[in-house]
Amino acid sequence: MAKLGEWSKNKPATDEIQGICSVLRSYVENITKKTYREFRAYEYREQILDGKNYLIRVYVGEEALIDLMVYEPLPQKTPGELWLIEFDLRGIEQNQKPNDPLEPFKGFN
Repeated sequence: MAKLGEWSKNKPATDEIQGICSVLRSYVENITKKTYREFRAYEYREQILDGKNYLIRVYVGEEALIDLMVYEPLPQKTPGELWLIEFDLRGIEQNQKPNDPLEPFKGFN
């Protein structure tokens, strides 16, 4: 397990990571002006800070991969005592190859 503030090693994508990708798919398609045949999380890295940063490699069909930079702040309790979990898409890198290193990159800001 990575230390606080360090990026983890590459890990195979989990159902939780796929869920994040599913939530963000329409935003990614809107930003890239593309409709993806598939949108399947392939692998990821995480960094724990005041929340989590994720770097996720996504298979989008036709042998194409993209990388997503995502921030998940700490969950907040709503007035109705429910937990609010949000995801902030921070960046997209297109045209990735399977052997390209999965490294943090400069996002939208």
